[in-house]
Amino acid sequence: MRRVALVVVALGAVLAPAFADDQRSVERLVKGHVASLAKKAKDEQLGLAKDALAVIYGALDRDPKVGIADARGGPTGSVVHAAGDAAIGVDSDHGVAWFQLPFSVDITPMSHIPSDPALFHTKERFGGVAVLGKDGWQLAAVMYARLVDDALLFQLGKDHHDALPSGEPRQTGDKGLDGVVAGWIKSGFATHAATDELLLASGTSVDEYQTGDGAKTLAKTWDGLHLRAAAIDARTFADGAAGFARVRVAMPVKTGGAVEMALAVTAIWQDKEWRWVSLQFSNTHF
Repeated sequence: MRRVALVVVALGAVLAPAFADDQRSVERLVKGHVASLAKKAKDEQLGLAKDALAVIYGALDRDPKVGIADARGGPTGSVVHAAGDAAIGVDSDHGVAWFQLPFSVDITPMSHIPSDPALFHTKERFGGVAVLGKDGWQLAAVMYARLVDDALLFQLGKDHHDALPSGEPRQTGDKGLDGVVAGWIKSGFATHAATDELLLASGTSVDEYQTGDGAKTLAKTWDGLHLRAAAIDARTFADGAAGFARVRVAMPVKTGGAVEMALAVTAIWQDKEWRWVSLQFSNTHF
């Protein structure tokens, strides 16, 4: 995907008490989740809501019998996750938040040497939706993206013979949002961003990450990639105040073929329509 330099956007210095408290709580939840993943914690120790949705390295579905930490896989050994700065948007009135957090993974392998030493040191991005319930903030939808440079992204598409989907995307989950997201992929995301909310957008590479107005600029760039969707699964939370869509998309390549990716779209219900607040892409092969 095309690169845009990272812009760090400072949040307002004066925050409403409820917003500030909720933001700190979500930050602790998100960073605690990433730290616990390094310890191979079980799902019940990861701050997940019941039936939480997950996109793990581009896989839209996972065996519910396999915990998220195990599903992420990777070589065995001593694992350290170093979290970066979390970008968090909060709607305290409806008890919902959206976030993205970059983090690095460093693995000191055991005596067994895995076939792919590139997995020893990786950059990843964690995003999703948190909701406020009787037990506090919990993660209702999560996405883990292992970041790659553009050259590797296109090579992976070639190696796996990725192809553009034909016809209309398969739509599942909560009706309404799925069709809206399908329309955004066809017509473009840039003009459907939420207003007066923190916007987040990240692509498949480390540097492809923007917040605020920069996120809309990045979305406009993506609108020119002519993405096509193969499948869209959407869920709503907080009595319809927010939604999360897991999307399988592909991008045509000028030299022929395509590059398959996963896309997570977080949206809020604003002014009687859905508007996105977070877009997060992941490669599907690494």
